[in-house]
Order: sequence, then C-alpha cells, then structure tokens
Amino acid sequence: GILSVMVVTPILGCVIANALSCSLRELTHGAVLFSCMPAAVSSSASLTLRVGGNLALSVLLAVTCHALSVITIPVLLNMLVWPDLSAQLNASSLIARLSTTTLIPLLAGEACYTASGGVR
Repeated sequence: GILSVMVVTPILGCVIANALSCSLRELTHGAVLFSCMPAAVSSSASLTLRVGGNLALSVLLAVTCHALSVITIPVLLNMLVWPDLSAQLNASSLIARLSTTTLIPLLAGEACYTASGGVR
C-alpha cells in the first residue's frame, strides 16, 4: 500500500500528465505535484468506511504516508518536475526544513504524551 501511494501514484500521474500534452507546462507540473501528495487522513477514513474496508489499516497507511512524505515529496519533485524547469530544487534543504516544522513537533508531542502516561 505504501509503495503504491508514495511511488506508483506519482509516476502514473507524471505519465498521464505528460500523455495529455497540455500546452501549459504549469498545468502539467501542477498535476504531477498533486499526484505526489498523499491523501488526507479524513478522506482515507471516510472512503474506507463507505466501502466497508479496514479503517485501522486505512488510518495507519495514511498516517505513515504523511510522515514519509516529508522525505518522498522533495525527492519525487526533484525527479519528476524540476528537471523540466530552469529553477533548482535543493531536496536535502527542503527535507531539513520540513523535518523541523513537521517531524520534530510530532515527535516532541508523542514524547510528552508518553511521559505523561497518556490522556485519561
């Protein structure tokens, strides 16, 4: 599931966007960028419930993909979109900035929750 969300979907999005050969490259790049983003947790959960799927697995997959997206999105954009552009994307710098604004607060909150014994 994670491989499908994080690798297969962006590559298929890139192939489909380029196959449509839109005259506006910005629209093509936007479609590729959109395909690199994982689905929202609420969307995944509600769609899973509608079709009678495994809600716990759906939420786990969505949360894992969101955590990994801090790394995968800059790398995928560097491979799929930026070779086409004159601008340069420093993936390692972007990963570092996303980590400090996303992963560090998440880990700090988890540590505080665990240290306090959880919400009662």
